[in-house]
Amino acid sequence: MRPCIFSTRHGIAPLTRPIVALAASFLMLTATTASSSSSSSAEAAVCDAPDDIFLNPFNSRSAHHRPIGSGADYAGANDATTQSWLRARGSWRVNSNNGWGRNVFQVTYTDPKTMVTWNGDFSGKGLPKELRVTPGASNGRVNDSVIIVVQPSGVADEFYRWWPNESGPTAAIRRRWQANNLGHGSSAWDLVGVSAGGQAGLFGLLRGFEINTPGHRIEHVFAMAIPPTLLSAAGEFQWPATGVDGCVQQRGCTSGTIPYGALFALPPVEKGGPDPATLGLSEAGLRLAETLRDYGTYVQDKGSNLTLPADQDISPSLIPTLNRDLNIVQPYLRMVTNNTKDQDASGGGSPRAPNCAYDAR
Repeated sequence: MRPCIFSTRHGIAPLTRPIVALAASFLMLTATTASSSSSSSAEAAVCDAPDDIFLNPFNSRSAHHRPIGSGADYAGANDATTQSWLRARGSWRVNSNNGWGRNVFQVTYTDPKTMVTWNGDFSGKGLPKELRVTPGASNGRVNDSVIIVVQPSGVADEFYRWWPNESGPTAAIRRRWQANNLGHGSSAWDLVGVSAGGQAGLFGLLRGFEINTPGHRIEHVFAMAIPPTLLSAAGEFQWPATGVDGCVQQRGCTSGTIPYGALFALPPVEKGGPDPATLGLSEAGLRLAETLRDYGTYVQDKGSNLTLPADQDISPSLIPTLNRDLNIVQPYLRMVTNNTKDQDASGGGSPRAPNCAYDAR
């Protein structure tokens, strides 16, 4: 574990109008000692997230690392977004190594250079491309297969509809981004990754090393795909999403009220939410619930049901338990209605948890 920034300020009011010099000296010494003690004891929160941009990507200004704030406002039970959200009850599941998750590969300088060609689908943006690829890199053979190849330099190449073939791999789209940057765009149609919302593939991704390890805190947001019946019928999107997919742009394809980029979170007890410890969750499920409370989850993609994307390293035996626990928590989540781009904590106020980015020191 390592120290991480947690926004807390300590101050000592200046001593004014001392009655006598001795009293003043004593009080100032006391104040100095208290200030020193306070600074050292709350110097920083402790993070479980590693100091490694492959395992812990994106910088401290990224929405990926931003905690929920004490000023967060949550949509009410009768809000249109809540009504849309509750249509998905019982359908949340983890996608890992099944073609609909996101498989991630850390390349070495000894990995062979491979030519990736365009398969003829979509735009072929970024293709063909020769680059180093981990031998055997794959993610099934479904239309939405995504793999992310991270070079030793931290440059990442993200491929959509990646299919291995005897003659070499093909893909429909390639986008390149830096693992030490934001992981999302800053303005409309500034697309970084291949997701519908434009975020990079590692943004909000559940990683095996986090969830498989008992007691390991998950200190970043999640991403999710939601059904078209939940997505905004008006084709809306908001930061940190910077775009939408073709379905949202087609009249009648979506019929809900939730925009791409919407942040959903589990309200804390003081704002009407449940205590996760009382929900009968597994150890791993409790950690998921705490992350949903302290960081939340962003709408990033469209899917046939409600899904949480993960890398290929999630323990297969754990997935049924995680699916069960997610569906216990899901009805309690609400959209954070005052989440905006320039906040230090989502919704404003004091952060509920630390920002554990690699550069948050």
